[in-house]
Amino acid sequence: MTAKTVIIVDDDLSLCDNLEDILQDEGYEPFSAVTYADGLKLAQKRRPKVALLDLKLPDGQGTALLSDLKRLEFPPMPFLFSETNPALRRVRGE
Repeated sequence: MTAKTVIIVDDDLSLCDNLEDILQDEGYEPFSAVTYADGLKLAQKRRPKVALLDLKLPDGQGTALLSDLKRLEFPPMPFLFSETNPALRRVRGE
């Protein structure tokens, strides 16, 4: 684990890919999951420092995932986002 690990949990795979590219260019080590369950498993394994979470996931809510991540012994600093955020539309090229 590096000090600059970031997990992205979003069911929009193209958004995950774009964010991973941007974060890698900035020197971070990003990794992503498209479901709540996979995101939680990956976070437990990789122990990220930051979490970028979609609010609506296919198998749960980002707010609930945030609660689960906070219960881990290595809670990442969370950030929540939603597709209605104008900054995300810019990342996606819209």
